[in-house]
Amino acid sequence: MDRINPAQDLLIESTAEHLDQLATADWCGPGWSWNIVHFPLGRESSAQACKTFRTADAARSDLQWFLEHDMVPRGFAPAQLAKALRRSKAEELLIVSRSDVVLGLYRVGPGLKSAEAGARFYNSWIDEIDGHEDLRWALIGARKPILIER
Repeated sequence: MDRINPAQDLLIESTAEHLDQLATADWCGPGWSWNIVHFPLGRESSAQACKTFRTADAARSDLQWFLEHDMVPRGFAPAQLAKALRRSKAEELLIVSRSDVVLGLYRVGPGLKSAEAGARFYNSWIDEIDGHEDLRWALIGARKPILIER
């Protein structure tokens, strides 16, 4: 499985204009952010990271808006992803949708950029499941998104 490199991440402008005042201008922590990793269980993963927000709730609201307004390609089942996100109140989580996409909601440490914190958060999960082929195939074969609270 592929780890992601924060230097190659694409940055997403805040999707919800009403939340812009909650985001820091320089993309740095402390705070919370979210990212999307496309094709996470394959060899060619790519990631997108959002701004850093002052609260986990603001980052969650921005991600929810992103999903509910079909900003994720239809093949990635945005409605199912949004439903999984609504089920959790965790400040840090992953939502895995087969081998298509992983969403992460995570803490950004002081002085860290959101993409760097997101890569660390995602890569720590990859390290945890690396070598567990049965788990990898269970995630790929799941019929609905799997919520992993951390």
